[in-house]
Amino acid sequence: MKRVIPEIISSYEDYLLIIQEKARSTVYSYIVDIMLLMDYLKTKDKFKDLEIDESFIKIIELKDLYGFLSYLKKERDNSSFARARKVAAMKSFFKYCEIKLRIIESNPCRELEIPKQPKKQINYLNLEESKKLLQNIVGRNKKRDLAILTLFLNCGLRLSELCSIKVNDIKDDILVVRGKGDKDRTIYLNEKCLKVIED
Repeated sequence: MKRVIPEIISSYEDYLLIIQEKARSTVYSYIVDIMLLMDYLKTKDKFKDLEIDESFIKIIELKDLYGFLSYLKKERDNSSFARARKVAAMKSFFKYCEIKLRIIESNPCRELEIPKQPKKQINYLNLEESKKLLQNIVGRNKKRDLAILTLFLNCGLRLSELCSIKVNDIKDDILVVRGKGDKDRTIYLNEKCLKVIED
């Protein structure tokens, strides 16, 4: 059974999709994060008998948000990256409530800090490792797999971009991919890419 989203959160979802034109995947993540916050707050005496509406939002304080972040770390074992994403969702939601809806005068997220992020380790293959990978593709889908990996290695694609490629996205030696934020990006294909696609 599909869960009913409170009207105030549904209006925020519409705002993100229609006014801000955020990617559907981003909007989905933000709504899931805000609903998780609401579910957490409903376990607390201060909130448990209230409907999730304007009056509910008005009584949320910074300490409640810190409690939520603590719960995410201790009970749900969320990484600092996952908690940072939830902070971004909360900041966006409360800014919407403060500036667009004007239902709160004091934004509880104003002083909320984003969890410190560890330096991201970038893993990559060198040229020899890339060649070895391509030479060791086997199986009945060898040509398909070779095309996938060759495009991946040569074009600097995100996995989501790679998965969404359609045949008509390729015109001569040009590939158009839809990236983050539904923005189109043009990539010029080298001879190796063109050959594996043709094969």
